[in-house]
Amino acid sequence: IGTPTQLADAGTVASYTGIVHATPAAPQLTSTLIADWTAYQWTRVRCTAGTAIGAVTWVACANPAGVGIGVARTTRWIRPKLTTFPIYELVNPVVGDEIVVESLPTIPAVTLAVDGPLLLPGNPAWDHRQWFISSIDCQNIETAGTALGEISFALIFGSRLAQVRTLPRLFTSLTSLAKAGCFYSQDDSSTAISASVNAEGALYACLFGGGTTTQVATGATQVLSFNSCLGQNCGFTANAYGYFSLADCQAFDLASATSSALNLTANSVANISSFSGANNTGWGVSLYNNATVRITGTNNITGAAGQARLSAAPVVPLTFLQLLQPSDYAQKGITPAMVTGTTTVTVPWYSNTTQRVTVSHAAFAGTPGILSVQQISTTQFTVTSSNALDTSTVNWTISPLGRNIFISTV
Repeated sequence: IGTPTQLADAGTVASYTGIVHATPAAPQLTSTLIADWTAYQWTRVRCTAGTAIGAVTWVACANPAGVGIGVARTTRWIRPKLTTFPIYELVNPVVGDEIVVESLPTIPAVTLAVDGPLLLPGNPAWDHRQWFISSIDCQNIETAGTALGEISFALIFGSRLAQVRTLPRLFTSLTSLAKAGCFYSQDDSSTAISASVNAEGALYACLFGGGTTTQVATGATQVLSFNSCLGQNCGFTANAYGYFSLADCQAFDLASATSSALNLTANSVANISSFSGANNTGWGVSLYNNATVRITGTNNITGAAGQARLSAAPVVPLTFLQLLQPSDYAQKGITPAMVTGTTTVTVPWYSNTTQRVTVSHAAFAGTPGILSVQQISTTQFTVTSSNALDTSTVNWTISPLGRNIFISTV
């Protein structure tokens, strides 16, 4: 456990607003003693007395969305709770809570090795193990073990991190390792943070940003869960053959026109619950072939280039509501009866350059003729009969894109 250095006495909490996905807005903080939070970006704020005592947050930026330099965008407040499970708790500070701004002691590297079985009948054994790291600035934390189930209780809390790696052997795993209230900084690296977060890991109320990296991502075969996390100038990516979960997370201020707040790459599997972000120069969501995603909760992911897109060629821009249509590749229906041999159909979306509409009579009426289709836009097409006296209803089907993209909102 490191000993922080106080950078500033922030006085007490003057105001605090929590996370809002519909707007979207991240938590925002003002204090009685800090008029300008600019110099304290990427620093830790800790509550020293009051309702949220022991909880920490990280300053993502000052003046979020131009509301004023006296306002700080922050992560969710969180504190350890080592005597019960879960081993952390999210809290909300209240006006009057005492807070300080801190820097953390630098530790070049931490290596932890845990050996020996948890349970070995007739021999010395340990029924429970735990380890706890808190309040350090460390570029590399590495854990290793040689026995099955070598860790049963582990937490890295309130630290500034770059890489956290596990080196399990003989199918061992740190199944209960949690990272809570940490800041993942990539100041010295342009590589994706995917190499920095271990498989089977869970992150709670963490901040990502501070360097040239624009994405925090899973690696292949990784299982990674983000809970109440914030990306500042940094989005989230689910890579191929990894499982990716985002719950109550946000991404703001991505500067690249090709970036996305949320990337779901080919062959990725993701579960998204209440994700939002704004002021992103690129896209809100980019979705690639063979991706599977389940989306629930309140989601509002905006980007200047567009809310969403199918990213593998041909690229299809979408609104977020269009993205959440149950099936973009099997839309079909029956029109009302044609009037003077014609009817116009409006659909949520389709690619009128890569898809085709096929039609056939559903129920003959009037004087049937030969049907033709005029594709007007990505949301409308007109069905016309060669006979103006045709008042039949018409079956229509939009051909599939053939991209194996599966989206569920159930």
